[in-house]
Amino acid sequence: HLSRERMVAQQVSQLLKVSPDQVVDRVADLLARLRAAEKQIAQQRQQAVLANAGELAAQAQAVDGARVLTAPVPGADRDGLKALALDLRQRLGSAVVVVGSVTDDHKAQMVAAVSPDLVQRGLQARAVLYPGAQVVGGGAGGKGDVASAGGRDGTKLAFSKPNCNN
Repeated sequence: HLSRERMVAQQVSQLLKVSPDQVVDRVADLLARLRAAEKQIAQQRQQAVLANAGELAAQAQAVDGARVLTAPVPGADRDGLKALALDLRQRLGSAVVVVGSVTDDHKAQMVAAVSPDLVQRGLQARAVLYPGAQVVGGGAGGKGDVASAGGRDGTKLAFSKPNCNN
């Protein structure tokens, strides 16, 4: 048993190109570098998503004195969707914004942001997302002005002109 552990330790040290007594420090360094790289990638993705905010805002439709925008955002993660939805809500003023994407494992994710004036009029972000979440086989949750939803079947995630009659 000990000889097997020594053999594994020797293989790990060879893979890392360090002596066995330096393996822990090398692994810690590599993990720190990996986390930093992942953080940088996430920031770059979010910047790329936000770069399209002006173009998306121009697509909003006026409905009963408010702006309504629904849009797919390919490649965005949930944090990017939330940042984009909040940015668009601020740009549009009195607005309802719904953005979504499909994950690499084909799951749907959506975020809705509702301006405070519309929340005061009784419109809840969770209620905006719930019907779409049911279509993709999931649910929705969140507070009055911001909610997120997801579902197992991203192939059913579709964005069309908003049905503002409901």
